[in-house]
Amino acid sequence: DPDRELVLKVARTESAGRRLSLEADVLRALDHRRVVRLIAGPLDVGDRRALLLTDAGKETLATRLSKEGRATVGQLEQYGSQLLE
Repeated sequence: DPDRELVLKVARTESAGRRLSLEADVLRALDHRRVVRLIAGPLDVGDRRALLLTDAGKETLATRLSKEGRATVGQLEQYGSQLLE
């Protein structure tokens, strides 16, 4: 789909680049509607490692937690249930 938005996740450090390579291995093995999909990668962008991913939506979990604070037990249960669907 040419109109689909994609995300380029770029490591800022060499150690983060190694973690992105491991993340790519995990994402290749996953197929779940609530988990981003690996489109390509790991890629070398200049001297940095990167992954090309599907868009997961406008707000990340990290953004939500930074705005709302710690997740409640109920929210954690909901997140877990959604991942197990």
